[in-house]
Amino acid sequence: MNRTMDHGRPHEKNDLTGGMCHHPSVVAVRRALRSISHLHFSKKNLLRRRRLQQKKNGGVMRTMEWAARRDHLGGIPRKMIFMAVGAFAKAVANLLNTTTVYNVETLHRLVRHRPPGVPLLTVSNHMSTLDDPLMWGFKGFPVTDADSGRWVLAAEDICFTNPMFSYLFRLGKCIPITRGGGIYQEHMNEALERLSDGAWLHTFPEGKVCQEDAPIRRLKWGTASLIARAPITPIVLPIVHRGFEKEIRIVIGEPIAFDVPELKQKAVKMSRIYHFLMMDGPRQCVDWMRQHKDAFTPLYQNKYNKSWRDCVMLANRV
Repeated sequence: MNRTMDHGRPHEKNDLTGGMCHHPSVVAVRRALRSISHLHFSKKNLLRRRRLQQKKNGGVMRTMEWAARRDHLGGIPRKMIFMAVGAFAKAVANLLNTTTVYNVETLHRLVRHRPPGVPLLTVSNHMSTLDDPLMWGFKGFPVTDADSGRWVLAAEDICFTNPMFSYLFRLGKCIPITRGGGIYQEHMNEALERLSDGAWLHTFPEGKVCQEDAPIRRLKWGTASLIARAPITPIVLPIVHRGFEKEIRIVIGEPIAFDVPELKQKAVKMSRIYHFLMMDGPRQCVDWMRQHKDAFTPLYQNKYNKSWRDCVMLANRV
């Protein structure tokens, strides 16, 4: 009989503590415990295990990136997902609701006929977790076309909580983003790669669902970082939508072309002025910043918010 010493007291090992007991009842209990431990993981445990695995691999692991590739199983699963989800979006937008879209020609033109290699970055407010794909289900839009369909940033803690969801959302061209993980997380690099390919990427700059009637919430830095860091500056198209309860209104703004080098030079210049003012004293610095507060807003805050406000005003009028 196998014995071990624990603080001078001998005790017999059984199978549950690592010994050699093979009694049928003990084996059955062990198997049941293993099954329970493998099946009942909470969302937090799944995310924790995924992040630990990423650390082991040098922090470069991407969630099921292979499923997001165009040639995965000949592209058939992706096409099936786009057809099924697109049909659902069409039914909700056209059969269950009345949808009105303003300036739709601009979206069609930029999705289908923009210059080769130039990426498109659409941004919109976030009213519900079903904004995407329902906002693309209006009549005449190719929401079921997997090739021209958008890539979209999706919350990891909502859409990628288990392997099945991760696989399905990956087939739907979703990129998992850890909210609060910063602008340099690995999947933001994946989004930059899609922009480098000249693809269409959609983001929700507010960072979370907001059903308040306020025009614009505080915008996160992620969208601005994509514009600034993209090898080819994308065309930015703001979109505002309201409804999804019997009447849907979608207002598409005018495209915005950012001169990133000029904006960077302006930011450097303003930071130097800020430094010199701090040398003169905090009070003078605060007074100056109040007079020039527009210069210290995020990259997209001036032109981007102006175009978005125009969309919001039109959506409220109609």
